[in-house]
Amino acid sequence: MSRFQARLAGIFYLLTIVVGVFAAFVPSRQLSDAGNLIGSAFYVVVTILLYLILKPVNPALSLIAALISLAGCTVGVLEALHRSPFS
Repeated sequence: MSRFQARLAGIFYLLTIVVGVFAAFVPSRQLSDAGNLIGSAFYVVVTILLYLILKPVNPALSLIAALISLAGCTVGVLEALHRSPFS
């Protein structure tokens, strides 16, 4: 199961990169925001899969890494929705 999870994480990570590049170079602001939201959703899947893969090695550290990653995804979603607390 771990090999399948690793391959699935790699596929979703590749999708995150492809959507991110699309969002960076598309001229429309709405398409860019939609791309950022989709990319963030893909990265949440990557984060969950990596947590499941790395949990047997060190559960506490993998949970901390997953929570930090999810916090970054939350900031990205807030940026795309123009609700970011940061300027």
